Amino acid sequence: MSRFIECYHCHGDAFDNELQESCDTCGGAGEIDLDRPNIHIHSDLEGIHHARKAGERSKCKKFKIGAALVIDGVIIRTSYNGTEPGDDLECEHDCLICNGTGVGFDEICFNCNGTGLSSYDRVRHAERNITDWAKLNGIDISEGTIYVTLQPCLACATLIQEAGIKRVVYIYTYKNNDGLDHLFKHGVEFSELFSRDTGPFPHPIEIP
Repeated sequence: MSRFIECYHCHGDAFDNELQESCDTCGGAGEIDLDRPNIHIHSDLEGIHHARKAGERSKCKKFKIGAALVIDGVIIRTSYNGTEPGDDLECEHDCLICNGTGVGFDEICFNCNGTGLSSYDRVRHAERNITDWAKLNGIDISEGTIYVTLQPCLACATLIQEAGIKRVVYIYTYKNNDGLDHLFKHGVEFSELFSRDTGPFPHPIEIP
């Protein structure tokens, strides 16, 4: 007998708001058969691929961050950073440190990472969207792996740890290691999929 879960791409809406058409992932059904092979991943590269695809849906300009939650090799949920549904889609304002130039005392502004933009407080990170969804729906995501395009900040690392997620895989480094320090302290495994230098965050990400 087939087992079904809410579609990780359209989140059960059966509609792709970005493309303005029926969701291609679930065929407009709003749910996915767990026995379908195309929702199973077999490597970290595949997990990061789904996180990247989710990040492309973000309306943010500074960082388009995507995340994918995988449990027992099955994609359970994808998410991206942005504002609450129905809220203003504007995610950023000019950085107050460099006045939007992206240039600081050491060539690249430390506050905005050279982008010239700072995020509004209302912007929700991709990791938080996943952990909040699980909590709201009473779904146990412990023992899972979360793939995210940017190294988690301290706030997101705390949410990941509290949710019981056991592993974090990311590509790009954050401006500090507070999040990784928290994960290490609490025994959450983490790894950087590729070696990347901290700096302006390009998107879409080019993976060799």
